[in-house]
Amino acid sequence: RGEPAAMLYERGNPQWYATKLREATPTDSIPTESMVVTSITIRTDDDSAPQRGLRVTAPSRLDETHELIPLSTAFSYSHSQGAMQGALIHAFFEQVCWGDEYQLDRQQLRQVALRTLPPEALQHVSIESTIDDFEKLLRLSSVRQALSKSRYQREILGEIPDRVEIDNERAVSLVMSRKLVAGTIDRLAVLMKAGRPYAAEIFDFKTDRVDARAPLLWLHDRVAHHRPQLEIYARVVCELFDLPREKIATHLIMLGSDDLVHCEAE
Repeated sequence: RGEPAAMLYERGNPQWYATKLREATPTDSIPTESMVVTSITIRTDDDSAPQRGLRVTAPSRLDETHELIPLSTAFSYSHSQGAMQGALIHAFFEQVCWGDEYQLDRQQLRQVALRTLPPEALQHVSIESTIDDFEKLLRLSSVRQALSKSRYQREILGEIPDRVEIDNERAVSLVMSRKLVAGTIDRLAVLMKAGRPYAAEIFDFKTDRVDARAPLLWLHDRVAHHRPQLEIYARVVCELFDLPREKIATHLIMLGSDDLVHCEAE
């Protein structure tokens, strides 16, 4: 039985750092027959690489331009914490079919949070605080307009629907520019008439932080940034339900500024 702090096993030279390095001899730099000099080319452009199948990308990154950002921002704790909270908010909204019928169940949302984030991430996010934030978001005008069942009790996209099918977190994919674009529609409302879909609405929740110094300019910039992503979703929905593009409406729900923005087709 060893004494406290006793060394039970050791291997190697504990004074390795004091060992004098062997001085290089002139013959060290002379190439031998076994040495082969090879040149390699490093590709900096993904599209120039050999094609071994479709590359997978997200709709939001298809036409992405890369911008320099400070490392202090990219690896900041608050940045990653915001991303985790955003993931929880999206997961909570997935539970809502109709806002005017939804009853918030904190225990259910706790279970949703545990399924959404890995255990090591949960220690950095307050589930209870995020549920409180979600409860406030449900009262936003933009959210109530988008999630209200009464929204479809009037003419919309040319007709009054008989029935509306809600599909939250709908996984979609589309081949574009030699890439497989795979993403998820936050909320898809398929409008039915006489048993057939005649139109659809796409809603995308955004948790972007508002620039209080220039909120209108910020909103315009965010809409321009997210519009291509929604356009891809619209193309997928057109193919899924055999609908013309003019029968697909796309909307951004900007939670930070409480704006429901209709994005016109490009």
